[in-house]
Amino acid sequence: MNIYLKDNWSEQFIYGDETPGFFVGRDQERKNLKSVINNNDSSAILISSVRGVGKTSFVHKVLSEIGNDKITPFFVNIGHTLAIEDIEKEKQKILVSIIRHAYWENPKDKEIKELYFDCIGRSVESHEDSYEKKSTKEKSTTLEFKPKIETLIAIIGGFFVGIALLNSWPDWIKLIICSLGFSGIVFSSKWESVTKKIHKANTMNTVDDATDYIEIKFEKWLENKTKKDGKKLIFVVDELDKIETIEAFKHIKEYKNLFARSRGHFLFLSNFDAYDLTQKNRELSVEEGGIFPTFFTHIFYLPLPKTSELKQYLKEIFIENAELDKKEINELSNYLLLRSGNDFFELKKLIADVVSYDDNEKTCIETKKLIKEDAFYSKISELFEYVNTFFLDRKLKELKKSWKDNSILQKDIFEFLNVEFNKNFDSVKYDKENIINLIKFLNSIGIIEKKDKTEIDNTDYIWTGKYKRNVGALLEETDKEFNSSFRKLIKIANDLDDLPDNYKTNKFEKQDAVFEDLDGQDLSDISLYSTFNDYKGLFKALKYSANRITITHEKVKEAKKTVDEQIKNVSQKYYSIFINILTKIFEDNNEIFKNEPIDSANHNINGVFSTLPEILSTITAYKSAVFGKTDQSKYVLIVKYFEDEENIQNSLAVLRNNKNILVINLLDSDKHEISTPKIFQDAAGRKRKKAMVVDNFINFKFNDFRQFVKILTKIEDHLTN
Repeated sequence: MNIYLKDNWSEQFIYGDETPGFFVGRDQERKNLKSVINNNDSSAILISSVRGVGKTSFVHKVLSEIGNDKITPFFVNIGHTLAIEDIEKEKQKILVSIIRHAYWENPKDKEIKELYFDCIGRSVESHEDSYEKKSTKEKSTTLEFKPKIETLIAIIGGFFVGIALLNSWPDWIKLIICSLGFSGIVFSSKWESVTKKIHKANTMNTVDDATDYIEIKFEKWLENKTKKDGKKLIFVVDELDKIETIEAFKHIKEYKNLFARSRGHFLFLSNFDAYDLTQKNRELSVEEGGIFPTFFTHIFYLPLPKTSELKQYLKEIFIENAELDKKEINELSNYLLLRSGNDFFELKKLIADVVSYDDNEKTCIETKKLIKEDAFYSKISELFEYVNTFFLDRKLKELKKSWKDNSILQKDIFEFLNVEFNKNFDSVKYDKENIINLIKFLNSIGIIEKKDKTEIDNTDYIWTGKYKRNVGALLEETDKEFNSSFRKLIKIANDLDDLPDNYKTNKFEKQDAVFEDLDGQDLSDISLYSTFNDYKGLFKALKYSANRITITHEKVKEAKKTVDEQIKNVSQKYYSIFINILTKIFEDNNEIFKNEPIDSANHNINGVFSTLPEILSTITAYKSAVFGKTDQSKYVLIVKYFEDEENIQNSLAVLRNNKNILVINLLDSDKHEISTPKIFQDAAGRKRKKAMVVDNFINFKFNDFRQFVKILTKIEDHLTN
């Protein structure tokens, strides 16, 4: 059955958007937040939880329900601003960011505009402009009536110099007086720039140190704006979780009174650490965190949503159809919720992973495909039904003080189920009360049963009945394909590392791992070690079929795709890898020149290959390289996937009689094969009935890098013997 999804099923709920996405549930939390905003003139509200739980969408939903006729919201993404280290005044960061957003929303408001300019230092520019105008005016209109001090200093300096030169005093006295005079003249010329810098520095200090003034002025603007518009001002300060929590609190602390008592509501969105800090004992010292609980007037912890809320969300995004089987929809919902752990963020991600598209490119979920790809689809759905109905619903609490506990409860339960479902497990490793109670519940309904531990199997619980899985069961086909690809990756990495040194002996070490700097990256320019490192844990887990249940089919499928792409990337670089290997082989041999172009004037390459008709003009369309002896006695031409043999018949005829030249045509292929061209004419151009073999032109097809051994040996023998 195909269950179709609405077009904007994954869109986030955004305040004021014409298609704001879907948002359901959170009834109690929404009522609480709306009550705080509607019934208070000011508030500092912390909304905390883990990332991806929907804090931002939750706030947008609440504000949309209050309505833009009652509020004016400002959305301030503060995380990036606070993370910047080169702002001169750390203290002003958060306030400046809030004022900036207020100005953007009210660019015609003179008060907030002036305050915004103060924040960013525009007043410095205006003071500088004023100073320039004043200086210019004094120069042009008052100089003749009101001499400047720098002019008087210059006159006095000149007077001293004149007296010293006109009197018959001793030379050392004249030198001292002249030095004083000249110093006065030089100082007068610098007077204006010095006084300007002093004035600018004083102006800068006035602006930068005016944080308290800006805060008071902003508070006054909040009051005037509220009275003028008759709306509550709401500042949503988001992305505080982008920086360390205590660092964020340090900035909030600087404006505690502004946020809590001014005519505005400030909503701070942060991570779960923020909630923990606000729960500290107020009797503790400032250094111990006793100050944190006093920052906010209201504190919310947004828990993972309940099953009923998530099922309502799924109902909203599924397109209703009379043909849909309610039982199948419920089974699909249960499966998705257990696999996503009742986490809204993970649920949307999971749906995105399993969606398909029909012939009309309509988005849908194919339940048959899910059932085929996950053999435990129905069992997982049924397990969720039991746990949710008879255990989870009875443990969740309504009071706001329990919201974080509710979230932890769901996280613990679903992590356990997704990890341990249908395989033997040891209960000793679980010491959390939530999981201990769940194990007791599962045991009581017979889904698991206790058994005696043995030295071989250090577990004490097994799944029973329809939930039991044969430990010796075969891995799924996708698992086998991943394992095969991963082993191939390991082999290629080690083969490339061995080839430059071991090609003569044809001995390759059989490894079960890839080691850093030993993966052939210097030949391929691709790090196979990093790919191995990313998936070695998955490969290890899939060696044993009992572990398969802990790993999703999609995870294995995605891993195989990545590994196959890396193998393909390396395979496509076979030509450059081959050239790099040859270069390494001959790197210490001064009698061999390496990797020259076919039209090079060096080592008489161009002259030698010009003796082969059509060869130069034809080969230049392909990647090629020439190796040879520096005494110009032997040459090897290596070409990548050459396909124009029919167009160089004359060249092949000449080449056949010149055994000093060896041509290697490298071809990546599904099978390994070595062949040579056959021609029906001699070097003089005469046609022959019997074919002649050109054995110094070798077509080398390969499907394994180890096969390079044969052709590398052939090239070395040609150039060194």
